[in-house]
Amino acid sequence: MRRQLVLVFFSLFFVLGSVGCKNDPNKVEERVLGALENERTTTPLGVEVSDDFSVTLTGTVATEEQKRRIEDIVRHVPGVLRVDDELRVEAAPSK
Repeated sequence: MRRQLVLVFFSLFFVLGSVGCKNDPNKVEERVLGALENERTTTPLGVEVSDDFSVTLTGTVATEEQKRRIEDIVRHVPGVLRVDDELRVEAAPSK
């Protein structure tokens, strides 16, 4: 009987705990935008989060290094399951 009560308790704890932690694509998008707010890019970045929590990045960056850095930042944002990098590299025009 005690074992059954423990199992019920942990089952309820798991179910109720996971309900409050559920991600929402809008919240994930806010986290991604916040993580990228200090990145300077040639054009504004497009960030789209789908229902399966894959993030599509669009826009233009100055270097391959910046492209890799942005992808790496987004990949480490909590809730992101996949990154589809559609960023283009285009050096800023010289003055």
